[in-house]
Amino acid sequence: LPDGSFLRTQADQLRSKYQPMEHDVSISVEEKLPHMIEWWHKAQSLIISSTLDKPMLHSAVYQSKMELKQGVKKFITDLLRSNTPILIFSAGLGDVIEIFLQKEIPEFKHNHELSHVVSNFIQFDTNGNSISFSKILIHTFNKNEQEIHDTPYYQSILDRPNVILLGDTLGDVGMIGGMKNLKHILKIGYLNHSTPAKLEVYKNVYDIVLCDDQTFDVPNLILKAI
Repeated sequence: LPDGSFLRTQADQLRSKYQPMEHDVSISVEEKLPHMIEWWHKAQSLIISSTLDKPMLHSAVYQSKMELKQGVKKFITDLLRSNTPILIFSAGLGDVIEIFLQKEIPEFKHNHELSHVVSNFIQFDTNGNSISFSKILIHTFNKNEQEIHDTPYYQSILDRPNVILLGDTLGDVGMIGGMKNLKHILKIGYLNHSTPAKLEVYKNVYDIVLCDDQTFDVPNLILKAI
């Protein structure tokens, strides 16, 4: 949504209302769920009402100031070149993620059999105009492997016992839910806007917690070691 537009203002108001609750570690997930679902539905309605089309979406992504964390390109490229499957779970816009990664990481564009994105995808009509979102809503607290059970990607990971999970919310640890045959799981949490209270909660669910770290130095060192 363009800066300064009415729709962008509404989106910012939604974020101001719901985001503090999303990150409040004193509120249980059960209490947060109805509010997160309400937030996501309202935000998606704003996007559809903006008359967004495919060319506008591609242009917005290519002109955006989004940046990958330092070292992410190396991390993903090394995984793809070693034939290691990658699952990207996001409560954001799947279309934006795919366009952005294809722009930033050439290897990603040509290796879809090794990569899979589970997210909220925009549905377009035959003229390329946005008309709705994918039926299954992905928000911060419902990320789990159930969403990929019927995909070729899922078959490729059935017999893999080792997982490195990277996330930046408490809900991200659920991304391994539904996976079978797991023996070793390393959970790395990125804690943004760290406070002592948040750190203690993150340490209870992640094996490694990286506070306000804008790099992928640690994940890359782990890959190098194994």
